[in-house]
Amino acid sequence: MRTRERPHLLDDEYIQNPYPRLAAWRESPGFPVVRLQYGISALLVSRFDDARRVLASPDVSKDVRRALRLRGRDDDVLSEHMLNADPPDHGRLRRLAAPAVSGGRPGAWTPVVEEAVARLVDRIAERGRADLVADLAIPLPILLICRMLGVPDTDQEIVLGLSRDLVEQADPDRVNRATAALRAYLRDMLEAKARRPGDDGLSLLAEHAAAGRMTGTEALSTAFLLLFAGHETTTNLIGNGALALLSHPEQFDRLRSDLRLLPTAVEEMLRYDSPVSHATIRYTTAEVPVGAARLPRGRFVLVSLAGANRDERRFDRPDRLDVTRPLRRHLAFGDGPHTCLGAPLARLQGHVVFEAFARRLPGLSLAVDPAALRWRNSTLVRGLTALPVTC
Repeated sequence: MRTRERPHLLDDEYIQNPYPRLAAWRESPGFPVVRLQYGISALLVSRFDDARRVLASPDVSKDVRRALRLRGRDDDVLSEHMLNADPPDHGRLRRLAAPAVSGGRPGAWTPVVEEAVARLVDRIAERGRADLVADLAIPLPILLICRMLGVPDTDQEIVLGLSRDLVEQADPDRVNRATAALRAYLRDMLEAKARRPGDDGLSLLAEHAAAGRMTGTEALSTAFLLLFAGHETTTNLIGNGALALLSHPEQFDRLRSDLRLLPTAVEEMLRYDSPVSHATIRYTTAEVPVGAARLPRGRFVLVSLAGANRDERRFDRPDRLDVTRPLRRHLAFGDGPHTCLGAPLARLQGHVVFEAFARRLPGLSLAVDPAALRWRNSTLVRGLTALPVTC
């Protein structure tokens, strides 16, 4: 297998616009070697078919804790959740966690989403200007996931601040402090729910732990995963999707004129600028054939969802936003057994938000040059720091 040495992946040029580099890597044989946290090197996979092969392979492990321990690093207690598990633990943890997110019925939360979006859009319309990230893309999904899990509304800012510190991982000390604080917060919440359970996700996890279906550490880690993943992806879907529409006014006009296009438009926004740049790290437990190449045993692997979703072999003119593009599988929510559990909730919020934009904010437009926008300092998620608009 040929590899291509590259500098540390977490550089500003890549974060601000990863697509030129990803396009070049897709057209070259082999896989680039990228540098991650803690001095780890990984092989990056960015072609669509290759990505699907890796995401579904039983020889590519998500339980990277084994590999990290071999390298002398202990993983944090918040890591024992389904995203870091292989069969059979993965299936068990996923089945137990699923009802904690909307009780398995995302549509049951439609009225809550519609009421929240109407209220937030009313405020934007009244002011005539907004930061769509701070004023809508952040508060909507954090409200929803906190309500689902039983986190008090008054604690939403605490949860949001800690999760942001974890995503933007440039400062290890800041990450460690946020991890410790979030661990303590969630442990206290689970203990409180065990004493006085309610009809919410954290109460369900506390019940699983008490009944021995999960360990206490698994319940704590799962609470962290659901809280974190339950808002980050949707925040970036809304922000990235809004920027895509506002940067392509002819596509926004087409959507406004025919709201029947909304389902395809949301999928196209997910594909065009994926809210999660890369799937979480994996580790090969055997040699894995991938296309004409092979991933050797014992290597960390990073799958670029953003790169796969711009693959010319899969999508016609992939760098073009097209709200009429026929629905076709993309990888914005991953693939295989670890496909995002919260994808239906993210889609629900996206549909309600973009319909509200089309119906309620006819004059919505960017208030700054797109070149002035900045992206968050993360190679896991892809999201804007702010999106100033007028309406």
